[in-house]
Amino acid sequence: NLELFILSYLQGRHADAEVQYRTELEATKRAQGEEHPDVGVSLNHLATSLQAQGKHEEAEKCAKQAVYI
Repeated sequence: NLELFILSYLQGRHADAEVQYRTELEATKRAQGEEHPDVGVSLNHLATSLQAQGKHEEAEKCAKQAVYI
């Protein structure tokens, strides 16, 4: 549930949020297809979590994918 993901992020539990956002991303891809706008939203959530953890290269990659979609 997206609200729980956001709560994890806001509480500073970025590693937990990352796992949850990755799960969300894969589920969205399966349900909507790789190019659906919701996949872009999921990628953006993941990028935000990665950025907060200092995983800048991976965050940038996700953010670029999100913009492409």
